[in-house]
Amino acid sequence: MKKLLNKILIFFFAIAITSLIASYLSVYINPNTFWIFAFFGLAFPIIIIINLVFLLYWIFRKKHKLYIISLVIIIVGASHITDFFQINKFSNSKPKQENYKVLSYNVKLFDLYSWDNQFTNRNNILDLIKSEKADIICLQEFYYDITGKFTTLDTLIKSQSAKNYYVSDSQFKKNKYHFGMIIFSKYPIINKGDVRYGNSSNLTSFADIVIKNDTIRVYNNHLQSIKFNYSDYEMMDSLDLKINSAKINSAKNITKLLRTAFEKRAVQAEQLAEHISKSPYKTIVVGDFNDTPISYTYNTITNTGLKDAFCESGNSISNTYVGKFPSFRIDYILHSKELKSFNYNRIKEEYSDHYPITCEFIINSSVN
Repeated sequence: MKKLLNKILIFFFAIAITSLIASYLSVYINPNTFWIFAFFGLAFPIIIIINLVFLLYWIFRKKHKLYIISLVIIIVGASHITDFFQINKFSNSKPKQENYKVLSYNVKLFDLYSWDNQFTNRNNILDLIKSEKADIICLQEFYYDITGKFTTLDTLIKSQSAKNYYVSDSQFKKNKYHFGMIIFSKYPIINKGDVRYGNSSNLTSFADIVIKNDTIRVYNNHLQSIKFNYSDYEMMDSLDLKINSAKINSAKNITKLLRTAFEKRAVQAEQLAEHISKSPYKTIVVGDFNDTPISYTYNTITNTGLKDAFCESGNSISNTYVGKFPSFRIDYILHSKELKSFNYNRIKEEYSDHYPITCEFIINSSVN
């Protein structure tokens, strides 16, 4: 009996190790080539915890060969752990040079369709943005209309010093209702444009902003959404283990939606990375990527030479998604190596289904 249990344990250990290796590979393998690896990348936080438990168990049981195998494979991908968890002792240090603050926030249309408390949440979001006093503000899932019934844009312009702006519409209904993205800047915007993606309402906008003697290109992103419906969220929210045909069909639908999103984001990430690589200026790339740090999307974009502000100056676990789907870090502030970021902060206010994130940066820092 003891031998059988040991064999079963080793079998599950082999699955755990194989899954961990697959998650490492997910950042390099395009989901359009082999999509299954993307699921292992998505599950990385759970997979690494399982492997750490196995490691401790093998050490406790003094199974030297097994804990060496476990330890080596965990160490190989140890850098991925810091994409999820950071301890930056000096993260709240005050820069000696003049610094500038960036805020990124998916505002979920200011909770437009939550009829019971839409104005409450809208006002909370507007007040939060105002209180942060950021020099550059990038909002995703932005909404405004020209009817005056649900004011957002006019209020923001009046309430903050970042009054220059560029709006990009992903949808424009009845010549009144605007859905899309916006970049606000305290400094002059001398150029602007969009990166549009085929067969998708998601998009990227950019603005070239003059800050004193420098020009910074800021990309505001909302990459491919998963588009879960109500029944999908109900399925994920269910805690019972009963299996029935409805749950099987829902699980199949969730898998299909995830696969489609993985594949579309891969194409979008490649298109965006190409655009970033041609930027004539230092760049800041922010927004809702709808993907985790262990993903082809994140790896493709950061491989353009960008640093992650959370990794530079964040602390603890900075999950940014609030909804029922497992909470991950899917919102980012990335920047060129010529910039130095400080004081990364996730603001834990649940007015949207995303948390806002901020950081401060210095231009022309001597730090590489």
